[in-house]
Amino acid sequence: MTALTGDIIRKLQTERSNNAKVIIPCNEGSDVEGQYSRLLETFISNSGIRNTRIQSFYIEDMIDKEWEDLEPYLLNIIAGDIILAQENSNKRRNLLTDVRNLIKNGKMNEADFFELINNNYSSISKRKDTGRR
Repeated sequence: MTALTGDIIRKLQTERSNNAKVIIPCNEGSDVEGQYSRLLETFISNSGIRNTRIQSFYIEDMIDKEWEDLEPYLLNIIAGDIILAQENSNKRRNLLTDVRNLIKNGKMNEADFFELINNNYSSISKRKDTGRR
């Protein structure tokens, strides 16, 4: 949680974007009652960052949702995993830019996302796990 908090605060300070949104899934196990998202919100506020919204949802509640409600969250999680798995840092950066463009253009849906992956990143080579992210 410490590394995640530091990464998020650093990213928000670096990009200095207004009305940023941080999506952080939680669960009813180690994160009962959304304590991690509240802690993150406190650290962000204490860092002087304003207009940042923390959006948190319980993984366990996803089973009751329709795919259309879950699609943006799940595709972002999948995209993050694919981006982090890239061995080549240029490919990682390019894929991140492409995924951001899908989100900005309102096209982060299953068809457009997998079309992007299949057409441009079909030969994803997994990087060695160094234990660092």
